[in-house]
Amino acid sequence: PEILDAECTRDWQGRRVRMGVEIDDDARPIAYWLLAHRAGDYESSPSSLMTVGRHVRVPADRIIHGFVAEEPEQLRGVPWMAAGMRRLWELKDYERSASTASRTAAKRLGFFVSPDGTAPPGLVDKIVDKVLEEARKAGKKLSPEEVRALAAAAEKFSTSAEGQFDVIPQGYDFRQYQSQYPHVNYGEYVKECKRGFASGVGMSLVNYSSARVGIVDEREHFKGLQELFIEAWTARVFQAWLPYAMVSEPLLSQASPGRMEEFLESASWMPRRWEGIDPVKEENANDLKLRNRLTSRRRIIQARGDDPDEIDAEIAADPYHPTEQPASTGGSSGTQDDSADDSQDEETTRPARLLRPVN
Repeated sequence: PEILDAECTRDWQGRRVRMGVEIDDDARPIAYWLLAHRAGDYESSPSSLMTVGRHVRVPADRIIHGFVAEEPEQLRGVPWMAAGMRRLWELKDYERSASTASRTAAKRLGFFVSPDGTAPPGLVDKIVDKVLEEARKAGKKLSPEEVRALAAAAEKFSTSAEGQFDVIPQGYDFRQYQSQYPHVNYGEYVKECKRGFASGVGMSLVNYSSARVGIVDEREHFKGLQELFIEAWTARVFQAWLPYAMVSEPLLSQASPGRMEEFLESASWMPRRWEGIDPVKEENANDLKLRNRLTSRRRIIQARGDDPDEIDAEIAADPYHPTEQPASTGGSSGTQDDSADDSQDEETTRPARLLRPVN
């Protein structure tokens, strides 16, 4: 998408080029106009590519251009972060402004106010002018070095330090500087901006108590995007790759080319999945479903994003995988008293999990 020129709008051999996509009368993509950043980028490319000015025209059958179409005849997709980037920009600008206001409030103590409201002259200029006037009356002339040294010394009158008290010029009043920063609502505003950005990219910003409400919809949203990606990209690449792999890959060279369609149809995709909020409760629920024959072990494993065949192979190859040993019948005498004793020792007669090799 970065090199697909969104500003390329022209006519080409009776067809339209809009936002870098060449389309026919039915708005079907015919070719894509990519930017050639450097001279010679596509010199070794096949003859089907054509350089037109600063663009390279690539036929549509050689490009996979997947995006979420939200409108009819939409030619380009919208970046998934576009909806929330404005919130992040506003948050950055707000944080910078709030930080500047907070620093200013911490450093600025107040103002000198004249009785008639006119702006007071700078203290440094006032001191330097007074010394120069006195020197002129005395018939002296200060050198530039002396003036700079005097100005540097006068700067001390405008500095401030912790616990310092300054003398207010005669006729002036002092007014304390009042600021609202650091603002008490700063954290709430930051949280709202983050929540708005998260909503724009399909995520939830919740706490633990409300996670079950928001995170379920969020995961379903990303599952839909995973299916979209598999359909638009992974499956198409697999279909183009498999015929060549059956010739070049040693593990696939023994497969019959006549079963190509069968192999393509039987391919399955397992995108990643997420752990639940309470894994123990979910495992107990899965165990109850298995007991009631409402699901299968394979379906549970696949819903977790794992391969059941790989798990079975690993279990079979692990000689110390935990297995259940049949319960021991014990040496009961068959009397009523012995039966009562056995019922009291129920914990000792339950199947015990041992580490033993699997045949």
